[in-house]
Amino acid sequence: MKNNISKRLTILMIMLSTLMLSGCESLEGLFSGASSSKRGYASNASRPAFVSPRITRELAPTPPPPPRIDNITSSPGSGYIWMDGYWSWSGGKYSWSNGRWAPAMPGQFWIAPHWKQERAGWRLHPGYWKKTGKH
Repeated sequence: MKNNISKRLTILMIMLSTLMLSGCESLEGLFSGASSSKRGYASNASRPAFVSPRITRELAPTPPPPPRIDNITSSPGSGYIWMDGYWSWSGGKYSWSNGRWAPAMPGQFWIAPHWKQERAGWRLHPGYWKKTGKH
């Protein structure tokens, strides 16, 4: 059963990587100048939404390592936001997923994948878009 899930996750990650790499030089940072693009906020309705990859529900026994500093390269264009990298847990170890640029969503901001401690260990919660609200 674990082997089957592992194979499915591998296929999913390959498909996602292929989709994200189309037209991109690398996933390690597809833009620079993150400060000039309202980091995390949407501004361009004509671009498709980025969806966080399905994240394993496997619990990690220890907290994730400190985040790495991503090399943010030039933005591919207006209407993109930088999504910071994060640690994932699979096969009994942590692995780093590089940050990347993604099309922004109008009226929404990106909530990054994040770890929460539970009784039995640490669980990674996937990233998602959240509507901006009036404060």
